[in-house]
Amino acid sequence: MATLRWLEKTESVIAINKCADENMVLYASNLFKGEALEWWNSVVQAKGRFKAYALEWEELFPHLSTPESNLINRYILGLVEEITDMVKSTMPRAIDSTIELGGIMTDGLIRKLEEHKAKEGTKKDEENGFTIK
Repeated sequence: MATLRWLEKTESVIAINKCADENMVLYASNLFKGEALEWWNSVVQAKGRFKAYALEWEELFPHLSTPESNLINRYILGLVEEITDMVKSTMPRAIDSTIELGGIMTDGLIRKLEEHKAKEGTKKDEENGFTIK
């Protein structure tokens, strides 16, 4: 999970800085530390510096980079438990529509919880002899 968070943060920084596609690997690889840096050094040693930095983003993170399905799955994992299965069941194919659906369902859930809370409050007030107008 820490790797995914690091990758998401790195992709955000790359996007904010409007980093050119051909420089994404160069930028990200210079953020590596510890075991990731050791791994990257072995890639550079095996391929040579120019070939290593010429790798495509998807080649650098083949299972973690941002194909649409990975973005969708990561987004769904972050939803509240009450709506996760409902969003999954729609089998979304685009991140934009998944985010929109997640937002609509979250809003609906919040409304439902607020209505339930209000009903419970009214019942308690009536039991105690209070009338709310």
